[in-house]
Amino acid sequence: FDDRKEKKMNCMARFVDIIMAYFRPFTHWDFFWCWVTRFLMQFGIQGFQNNMLFYLTDCVSSFNLFGFDLQLAKTAFIVFFVLMFLISLPFALVSGWLSDKIGRKPLVIFSSLVITFCCLVITFVQNIYAIMSCALLLGAGIGIYFAVDLALVMDYLPDPKEKGKDTGIFNLAQAFGQIVASVIVGALIGGGNYLS
Repeated sequence: FDDRKEKKMNCMARFVDIIMAYFRPFTHWDFFWCWVTRFLMQFGIQGFQNNMLFYLTDCVSSFNLFGFDLQLAKTAFIVFFVLMFLISLPFALVSGWLSDKIGRKPLVIFSSLVITFCCLVITFVQNIYAIMSCALLLGAGIGIYFAVDLALVMDYLPDPKEKGKDTGIFNLAQAFGQIVASVIVGALIGGGNYLS
């Protein structure tokens, strides 16, 4: 009977140790702040993306871009994100190399400011040219941010023996940011439509 009780206690202690191993990286402040900032950045980007089609539909009256009539908000939405994606690729490649030369923090701070600026500008403009210009800048900022932020996190992983686990924990910041933003922005959009 005592052996079974001891095995059960050992099993419980092992289970608690495994669970606590996933919270241990958060005791390192650098890793904690990298996680929080990635969560907030992903929350903001996801919230922005979830709202963009509604914004284009409700606030932009003309979708004529350089002589091409995009006609629908859905088409402008697709063009916006294709532009953003295409411009992010070269910036991601160059910024990774550049971060090795000048450091990671300046590029993360710069790209965060660019992303924030673009989201704020888009909030107040209703001109398709300004919105598509912001798509280009936003793509550059996102390309720089996601390339360099991951490199920055690799510098701050708490335990060299558990890099895989800790990187997986860091990746949860991105997933949680997307999930939480989708729920909150969806509720705000749905609630706003219900109230109006």
